[in-house]
Amino acid sequence: MEQHLLDRNYKEALNVLIETSDPELLYSACPVLLQEQPKETVDMLIYKAHKLELTRVTPLLFAALSDGDARLAKEIIRFVEHCAYEMNCKDRSLHTLLFSLYIRYAPDKTLSYLNGQGVSVLNFISAQTFFLTPFYRLGKKKINR
Repeated sequence: MEQHLLDRNYKEALNVLIETSDPELLYSACPVLLQEQPKETVDMLIYKAHKLELTRVTPLLFAALSDGDARLAKEIIRFVEHCAYEMNCKDRSLHTLLFSLYIRYAPDKTLSYLNGQGVSVLNFISAQTFFLTPFYRLGKKKINR
């Protein structure tokens, strides 16, 4: 695997990961492959998702998005949606990732996601106002001093 990655032979690396039953190999190679071959890597992750510990994959996805690449974000959204909707995964970190991705890269999906999670949009806005108002007032007092 290391040699494929060093030689930038990413398609061969992906083929090895598809064939292997060693998830550790996937977890270690995933960050590089997500940067270099996002669509193909997500295809492989979807194929292997039922055999993976999603709590180990989620931090890799967060880290891969550190540079704000919209093309990569689109592919990661596809994987996270697969886990959330097709696999019915309830992992909180996965849903936090999905929600944050929607807010930043697919805002048109945010409200339908909240409604699908049983969150009333009005309750969500009310909660935001309730929790953020004291900070707003505190900031306003500092400005007026």
